[in-house]
Amino acid sequence: VDPVQRLCFLRDMNKTREALARFKGDIHGLEQDIQSMALAVVSLFICALEIGQDLTAAQEVNVNLQVLLEKSMTSQKEAEGHAAHTIKSLSSSLVNVVQQSHHLGGRVACIESRQHKQQRSIHKMNRNMKEYAEMLGQARNTLEMLQAGKRIDV
Repeated sequence: VDPVQRLCFLRDMNKTREALARFKGDIHGLEQDIQSMALAVVSLFICALEIGQDLTAAQEVNVNLQVLLEKSMTSQKEAEGHAAHTIKSLSSSLVNVVQQSHHLGGRVACIESRQHKQQRSIHKMNRNMKEYAEMLGQARNTLEMLQAGKRIDV
């Protein structure tokens, strides 16, 4: 076995290991981002339920408490202020989710690119291993022929 080829093979193997470790790290980061997005979606859902509940409560107060119009109007204004604040918060959260989605899309593209590179590297390593196996077979055949030649000469 040629030492240079062996070193090249080992270097390619190490590069592949390093790329695989980076790939695993990227996948882990992607999992964390997805979990963060899931939590944000749950939070948005809860906020939406709160807004719906607040609006329903405000409507019921207006219908059922006509005698207390002043109090119901104040309550309605407070509920609308809370709803507006919640809607602003939801809007901000949605912008954040969209940004995270774009970020994840970029990360997915990066991971896909790395995966393609790793596949090419693995393909190259397989080709080198086949060549190495062929050279070993040729070397073994040569050794067998030399040994057979020495037996005949003796």
